[in-house]
Amino acid sequence: MKFNHTIRGKIADYGTMIFSEVSKLFNEYRAIDLSRGFPNFQQDKKLAELIKKHVDEDRNYYLSINGHKGLRRNISAIFKEKYGIEYNPSQEITITAGASQAIYTVLSSTVRENDEVIIFEPSYDLYAPTVEINQGKPIYVKLEEPDFHIDWSKVQKLITPNTRMIILNNPNSPTGTILKAHDLDELYRIVNGTDIMVLGDESLQFLIYDGYEHNSLARKRELAERSFIVGGFGKAFQITGWRVGFCIAPEDLMHEFRKLHQYIAFNVNTPAQFALDEYLSGGVDFDQIAGAFAQKRDYFAQLLSDTSFELLPVKSGMFQPVKFPKEEGLSDKDFALKLIKEYGVAGVPLSAYLHDHSNFGIVRFCFARPQEILDEAAQKLKLVK
Repeated sequence: MKFNHTIRGKIADYGTMIFSEVSKLFNEYRAIDLSRGFPNFQQDKKLAELIKKHVDEDRNYYLSINGHKGLRRNISAIFKEKYGIEYNPSQEITITAGASQAIYTVLSSTVRENDEVIIFEPSYDLYAPTVEINQGKPIYVKLEEPDFHIDWSKVQKLITPNTRMIILNNPNSPTGTILKAHDLDELYRIVNGTDIMVLGDESLQFLIYDGYEHNSLARKRELAERSFIVGGFGKAFQITGWRVGFCIAPEDLMHEFRKLHQYIAFNVNTPAQFALDEYLSGGVDFDQIAGAFAQKRDYFAQLLSDTSFELLPVKSGMFQPVKFPKEEGLSDKDFALKLIKEYGVAGVPLSAYLHDHSNFGIVRFCFARPQEILDEAAQKLKLVK
């Protein structure tokens, strides 16, 4: 079947996501998948028991468009404990169908024609197309190597009367870097006295290692007052397929968010919301969860210690970025495809997280996998010279 007419797509300049291309190849070559950012080792069995319980108890109906009240109260309590700020669960927190839906809704409810949105790269590849769908203009700022920090002087120079929003991915995926306290100060210095809003994609806030502190936008009230904060429990609890996230914002910003949210999502997975509310109400040791991921990181790093890869520091998240052996004319995308076809291991090139896909010379692997999978992958990667 074919539509025999011209289609003028709204994001014609964007092709298939790199994950789709890599997924097709690793299935074709039966490669080990270290590309996709989801943990697939055993989650707490209590979560599985809870969602089954709530399905069996017929909690399969629509909830409030804004989400389960108890779950929103639990999220409010987490932010108060971690960051010392109290959000109103009724007016300032909304449950979403994953963090991606929350991000899409934030941008679609705020960005207008010719608005400029500052995006730091490498970054999640949802941001820019969503800005463009809404007729906005992405303004790119590349993170500074080797530690992927923000040069705020460069940001300052890009601020114009059309600047509508700044997007901060903290912790950053895919680099694993985190913002420092002075970054929040610099950000506030730039936005103070303007009507610029901030979108904080803090989806990995529960996966920070080695005693580092998560400097959420919520930690600085002057920023929180102009910020949407997006998060979720999918990766930390290893339930990414449940698609339950959240958005937090001051009441006036949340009012705009909810006007669009009602048409995009209407309802979020009801049994999953009940299960998460009950699970969080029982108390969760987020430090223990982060510790389990840190052990995976350290184990994988040890496995790769005698390979030809240069491992970059990982302070958060679930990805190990590596520099690969240089080969004339070989980009990081070429190398990632070569890994799949010749060595049977799938990773993702960091160039996939740049708007122009320019060569970054770095590939990232997801270490949130069972030990036997990491062992097998490492044996194959040791063959790379």
